[in-house]
Formats: sequence, structure tokens, C-alpha cells
Amino acid sequence: MVREDNPGDQRLVAYLVVREAGVVPPSAELRALLLQSLPDYMVPAIFLSLETLPLTPNGKIDRRALPAPEGQQLRADYAAPSTPKETLLAGIFAEVLGLERVGAQDDFFALGGHSLLVMQLVSRVRKVFDIELPLRSIFEAPTVAELTAQIDSLENGQRLHLANAFLGLGSNSDIDQPNIIKIQNGYSAENMFFIHPAGGGIPLEYRQLAKEIGPSITAYGITALDMKTRTLPPGSIQEMARSYVTQMQVIQATGPYFIIGYSAGGLIAFEMARQLSIAGETIGLLSLIDTYMDAAVPNLGFMTEELEDWAHFIEIFGRGIDALDTLHHSEADLFWSLSETQKTSFFLDVVHANRLAPKDLTIDDISYVFNVFRSFRHSRKCYNPEKYKGEMDLFLAKSIPINAKDGTMLFNKKANVEFWQERTNVPLRIVEVNGDHATMMEGNNVREISNAIAEKLTEPSNLLRQ
Repeated sequence: MVREDNPGDQRLVAYLVVREAGVVPPSAELRALLLQSLPDYMVPAIFLSLETLPLTPNGKIDRRALPAPEGQQLRADYAAPSTPKETLLAGIFAEVLGLERVGAQDDFFALGGHSLLVMQLVSRVRKVFDIELPLRSIFEAPTVAELTAQIDSLENGQRLHLANAFLGLGSNSDIDQPNIIKIQNGYSAENMFFIHPAGGGIPLEYRQLAKEIGPSITAYGITALDMKTRTLPPGSIQEMARSYVTQMQVIQATGPYFIIGYSAGGLIAFEMARQLSIAGETIGLLSLIDTYMDAAVPNLGFMTEELEDWAHFIEIFGRGIDALDTLHHSEADLFWSLSETQKTSFFLDVVHANRLAPKDLTIDDISYVFNVFRSFRHSRKCYNPEKYKGEMDLFLAKSIPINAKDGTMLFNKKANVEFWQERTNVPLRIVEVNGDHATMMEGNNVREISNAIAEKLTEPSNLLRQ
């Protein structure tokens, strides 16, 4: 209910009675649960646990008898901030809330925070820490310590390009398939499969996209990386698709299948859908996100295939690192004359120095990831997609990067649309998304993709089974 115990200070307060006396779920957990089905502004700021709800003589809830929350009522014992970042963030909390001091474990909402103050807090944090902090972060991590951890994660996550290739490669005990990892637990009967791009791993953006599509979806990522056995993927797109379909059908024996591929991952997604369709299976969704054939992507002009492989590898995994950006644009640099082992060692040193990968990442790990990347890149060059008899979505970034040398666009969007239209017997559904090839999968842009996919899933002929 909305309370205004002080003039102009309206707050949503939730009153609850727990089944087991004394066992009250943390406020953060309750907020996270409600955020799955409610917009941010409808999530209560404060949760108060009562032994029983007060009733009127008629047996209805007596709203007037519900107790008002007190600023200190849900506040834990004061714990001083333990790091410089926590201290800075605690100061921002205190400033926004108008308090003298705020501790590391103090809850923003329990101290009087509400939706308007959340906006102020987010604005101050974005300015001070120079990050794009989602509004939901305050609801999911309302204490100084929790939000500090979120900020740390965002600061790293906004720079992590190499580490994205390793996401999801940890515990996978509930799925006995070498290339499939669950990235979201859903509550419906439907599964959605996200296919790895050129790097071979499962990008962080897939997790965000699955979350935005909806909590009912059980999402699986298909990766080419197997860090345990260091097995290279099959030697062609067709063979990779066949292997992934076999593993996918262990999880879901029959269609409809929902398949999404970002960047080069769209090629495998397309081939998987094509093979399934030939086998008589139903494809509920096939979405290619900014997928270009090699013919539509300019050659970087290096003298040997090995140097081209390294240049593309750095373009994908080293983007944003000054030391590697410089290498990418200079054939004359010493880097290009190093042996492959020396290049790998140099690359590892740079990503470790920039905190872009796990500390225990070894030169053998980098070498394996590079070989997976190189194998897939060569498979992509040899792939000529045959016609797919089904519907397909093609998401395209509105912004196309410019070649610094001659001012031409690096990707030929028109030729790409024509290429994919020729390979399906029904009109493509084309959706243009704000951002470029990388940023279209970030922030509000990824929401444009999720909204279009959600719209597709709710069509009468393609409703998800609940």
C-alpha cells in the first residue's frame, strides 16, 4: 500500500505474514522476485513482517491499523564501509537520503528511500563512477555493500571482451552435453537456444537478452569451447550444426525450436534450423542478430592467413585495449613478426594487465581459444548456406562502422539483406536496432531486440506453451 507518513514522502510498503515464525526472507530477495513480474515503480520500498494482519469487525484488512515503518526499524547494526569505494557510495546514500551517515549493510529503502530518490541515487552514481547503472540495480542490491559489488561487476563487465568467451564454462552438472550450458532457469515448458558467435563462448549479452525476453523462458547457451578436453569444433558449419542439434534434442526431443544467433553465431543458427526443418521439425523462431557473410565483411589486407586470423582475433577479443588497438592497425609493429607462441604470450600479458580475464587463465587457454576461433573462421569462409523453407528474423545495427582509410562503410547492409532473402522462401522480417554491431546488444538497445522477439512469440501461430 502507499503510505505518506510525512507530507510529500510517499512510499510503497508491503506487509507480510510468514508461514514459519521468525523466518523472514531478505528484502532484496523479495524485491528480486517481484521484479520478475512488476515494473520497478510498483515494487515496494519497504517490507514489514507482522505476526498477523489487523482486521476490521467485518473481517477485512484494517489499513489504518497497519504500523508505519520507522527509519531504524529494518536497519542492521551500523557497519562502517570497509573500502574506499564503499565509503564513497555510503556518502552518496547519505547525501540523497539526507542522513548524517550510512553503513555498509544499511538498506536504501529501509532508510526511507523511494522511487524518486532512486532516480537521484542512480544519477549520482552514474556521474561519480562514470558507469551506466541500471535502475533495477538499486532494487536488486539496496545496501551499500551489495551495490558496491554491482558497480565492481559493471565496471569490469563494461570492459570485459575476452572474459565473455569464458562465461558459463564453470559448473554444468545438470546438463550432460559438452557444448550446452543453461544460462537462465524458466518456469514454462519452452526452451530457447542461443548460439555462440565467432569467439566460441557465450557472451554476457545473451544472458541479458534472455532475461529481457522474459523469466518464463529456459535459456541455453551453445558454446564451441570445452576447456576440460580442449576439443576443437567440427571442421564445417554443417557438422557443427549437426552436432549441436543432436545435443539440443537430448534436452528437447521435438519442436517447436526457438533458436537465436548473434553475429557469426547466426550462421550456425540458420544451418541448425535448416537441418531441423528438413527433418520435419517445427521452427518456432529463428533470429539472426547482425549476421553477415564473410563476403560482406571487408578483408583487412594482411599478407598471410595467420596474420589475418590474429587481426580478427584481436578485433573481437581485444577491442577497447589501447595496446591491442594499436597492434590491430599496424602491420609494421613488432607484434606481427613474433612467433605464434610469442604472440599468445604477449596477448595474455595484455589481457591480464587490463584485468580482462580470470587470473588463472594460462597461455594454453589462450592458445586453445585462438585455435577454436581460427577453426570456426575458416569454416565460415567455406560455408554457403542452402535455402531454408521457413520464417526468419534479421536484426541489423543502424550504425555501420567506417573504414578510417577511405571513409567507406565496413559492412554492406543492402547486400547482406539480399543475401539472406535469397535463402528463404518467405519475406524476411527485418528489424533495425539502435547502436553498432557491439552496442546493439547493450543497455536499452538489447531491449529493442527482446521486445521484437517477445512480439513474435505471442503470435497466434507461435504461442509458447505454458
